[in-house]
Amino acid sequence: MNQTRRAVLKAGGALAATGSLAGCLSNPFDGSGADGTGYANFFALWDWAENVAGEEFSFENPVETGSMGHGWSPDGDITRDIASSELFLYLDTPEFSWAQDVAGELRADYENVRVVDAMQGLEPYLISLDSGALPEPDRDREYPEENLQLLEWDIIDLRSDQQLGYWHNEHWHGGIPDVELDDSVPIGIVLKDNEGYIVPLGEDEEYQLDARIADGEDESVAEVESHGDYVEFHGRELGSTAAIFEIRRGDELIYDTDDEPASFEVVESIDGDGASDFHDPHVWVDPVLAQRVVGTIADELGDSIQRTQTPTGQRRDLQ
Repeated sequence: MNQTRRAVLKAGGALAATGSLAGCLSNPFDGSGADGTGYANFFALWDWAENVAGEEFSFENPVETGSMGHGWSPDGDITRDIASSELFLYLDTPEFSWAQDVAGELRADYENVRVVDAMQGLEPYLISLDSGALPEPDRDREYPEENLQLLEWDIIDLRSDQQLGYWHNEHWHGGIPDVELDDSVPIGIVLKDNEGYIVPLGEDEEYQLDARIADGEDESVAEVESHGDYVEFHGRELGSTAAIFEIRRGDELIYDTDDEPASFEVVESIDGDGASDFHDPHVWVDPVLAQRVVGTIADELGDSIQRTQTPTGQRRDLQ
């Protein structure tokens, strides 16, 4: 069975596990007792930033220990908390949608906070998710529910055969693209069993794919239509909403993505045809890309420190 580029990248994660690179860094700043503060939206970013900054900055990670931050929802007014610091370091990818929202609010309403996307400049180096038409299912086999890989499966835009992302251990990587008003996006999935065989889906099969608008989301924005082997999202009104994918056996729900609804927007028009080019966001597990991220952190911290010092070298507040 051939390995995808995503599988190879994920297999290399141990090489850049938390702190393995950051602990080897030398501190480029020699300040002592400085009181710069910042937030980082992900534990690897927090660790690297702490090591790069030394005593010049102190960083906080608002995501509780043990959580990756995928699909995480902050409590309280986290934007106001982060706005009390000088720098917000984040990964600009839908997997951390809460951080994208915070970054947008900070840029709009808090000019005193430096907002830094740690993935800036990485676009030429990111790995595109695999593309290709939905593979043919492996029929003439039995698929007991306990053998299904319900915790990891790919989603495909059937207009372009572009992989949109994948569901992995209760969170999304990638997801539903924007839907044009009065148009639709058909999405299929590649569900496998524990032996790697592709499970047939369809109205005449044992298992079916379905989807629905998540509870509490705007149901007027989009309509969801299930065909058994794929689902279709129809844009009805401009706006944002979120959907939950379901895997069923007839009338029985056997699995859904309720832990993290997939957000998407209905927009007036979309440039280009078919799906956008989604990329694997796991830059922190690639040693080369991780070094580039650390370099970005060092550059941005250097700029921030210069901005918070007077010509005589005395620190002042950012205003």
